[in-house]
Amino acid sequence: MKRKIIALLFLLMGCTFLNAAPYSEKIKELLVRLDSLIAQKTTFAMLKEAKIAQLHKLQKDVRTLEERYWLNKNLYDEYCVYNADSAMNYVVDNLDIVYKQNDKYRQMEWKIKKSFLLAATGLLKEAQDELRGVSGGSLPKELLVDYYGQMLYLYSHFNQYAGSEMGTLHEHYAQLERVYKDSLNMVLTPEDPLFLWYKGQVVQGTDSMYVFKERLQKGILNSAFDTRRDAMNAYVLACFYRESDEQIVLKDGELLNTELRIYALVRLGITDSVKIAEFLHYSPQTVYNNRLKTRNKAIIPREEFAAAVRSLGRAQKWT
Repeated sequence: MKRKIIALLFLLMGCTFLNAAPYSEKIKELLVRLDSLIAQKTTFAMLKEAKIAQLHKLQKDVRTLEERYWLNKNLYDEYCVYNADSAMNYVVDNLDIVYKQNDKYRQMEWKIKKSFLLAATGLLKEAQDELRGVSGGSLPKELLVDYYGQMLYLYSHFNQYAGSEMGTLHEHYAQLERVYKDSLNMVLTPEDPLFLWYKGQVVQGTDSMYVFKERLQKGILNSAFDTRRDAMNAYVLACFYRESDEQIVLKDGELLNTELRIYALVRLGITDSVKIAEFLHYSPQTVYNNRLKTRNKAIIPREEFAAAVRSLGRAQKWT
């Protein structure tokens, strides 16, 4: 459920926050689909929980380390973007298994997954430590895209948190981000399941972005919006739109800032700071502080601000 909403959310953000472009029939269609998905929130949550419960029932039948490994993997896949803490439990258990099996390939595969979860929950130093000493030259080619993609993800976050005001440190992270972007581009092929996601990050901010945007947009609009990959691709497309919007100023290297992520959810009617924090993996205090800061900067009266955000895009007629 969450990934469907986020997929459509990021796609719509490319137009919702832009004033110049009128709504198209395709955007109208996406909004209708988004409203339909939100209405089915309880149903999707029940289906997710039922699938997880079914997997848990299989644990009593596990007899070997290999069987436990694959069940852990299935549970990790279900929990990955649903409950990071639970997902981490299965990452840790599988790492224990593959070290017992002395399986070097799987060890690196799951260390990359662990680094991702750590970074996604804001533990950037721990995510960096998890892959310390690892280099592309020490990995099998099948893991290079995942490794370079994770390192790009990690250092883009370091770069965002550092901010331009930190000078030398900011440039250090920006340089590492460029290095891993180049490395990823060298090993990435169109056959990779996450090609649109990774290639979008590689070309963002370059002249190639405008050509690739058409391919990315076509892939998204033809998707069912029912996978994590769809959500990731929609996020990249929203970043492309944001790159073209001179009214919104982001820090160097930043894809979407905290305020935009928070108020995109407010636009959907999700106003509780705790729920927003759960969606975005922020602390409730971070959400509260950023909402307050943005509201205080607005030119409209504070008491009208939330209603104005929720009405974005609804005042215009469909064309």
